[in-house]
Amino acid sequence: MGIEQAITKSWDRVISLPTINFQKIVVGINCNVDVIVSGVNMMNKINASIGETVGDHESLENLDQLSETFLHFFSKGAPAERFVADENTFDKLVGMTESKDIKAHHYIGGNAALMAQKIASSFPTATAFLVGPIGPRSHALLHPSVIRNNSTRIAQDELRMIFEYKQGEIIGEYVAPASSRFIASHDQFSASSIVIDMFFKAISNFRPDLIVLTGVHLLQFQTKEMRLEKLRMIKRSMLQVSPSMPIHFQLGSMSDPTFVNEVLYRIVPFADSLSLNEQELTFLSKIGNGPFTENYPVRSGALHVHKVKTFIFYIV
Repeated sequence: MGIEQAITKSWDRVISLPTINFQKIVVGINCNVDVIVSGVNMMNKINASIGETVGDHESLENLDQLSETFLHFFSKGAPAERFVADENTFDKLVGMTESKDIKAHHYIGGNAALMAQKIASSFPTATAFLVGPIGPRSHALLHPSVIRNNSTRIAQDELRMIFEYKQGEIIGEYVAPASSRFIASHDQFSASSIVIDMFFKAISNFRPDLIVLTGVHLLQFQTKEMRLEKLRMIKRSMLQVSPSMPIHFQLGSMSDPTFVNEVLYRIVPFADSLSLNEQELTFLSKIGNGPFTENYPVRSGALHVHKVKTFIFYIV
């Protein structure tokens, strides 16, 4: 048995089903198609000009910056997601994945769509109402029992490029110390005002037992004025939700400290539960002047349990 399977089985033994039987769940706001490829093969195909040192970029303007940022996290074995700001660069990436030698695989993606998919497949008596930009391919990939919002249908799917790599894989002088993945995205609709508005309208109309909000991290790539207005809009809408409807807030990968600070103080306090990975946990602690700030960014391997407990206690 591999280490990943062993960890999964260990979690399955200790995680219990919820005591509250949620029957109606509204999930939003991000949905896309994940294009999964080998990170090593893609870097070899891009063949970018890389200097002696590599570093992180908050957003990506060209293939050189993509390669530098990928190698930065590849060398740490740490997961990350970055926005490709230049549309032509993202289109080039999409074109490369269509090459036969890349052997791309397509799956439903976006945290909201993935959670709706999981609810539909794991809890057949529950009904998941998904609000997000649903294109033709994502519509076909979704579980048939997931209710979709026709007001947020789009003609062409949003895509995320997922570069996976295994422990020990090599690119030039860099070796991956752990298996992980790097995500390059160019979402245009998931963080739009229309989708956010439709999400909270669906809550009013569907009257769910549970609300799952995710995809807010995509706002960080918009102008400061635009994202602040949308965060205010989300906060106002959360405050209008009945206290009897719990709100679960799932974070995604973030790189802008100012935006993380806004999310920490404007959105997190009004959620009833929170899910995030080790990178997001340590970043929130760093931005909020919490403990163990030296642990960001997280390198390969797991955080010590006592540190995770302290992080969570501080944030809560």
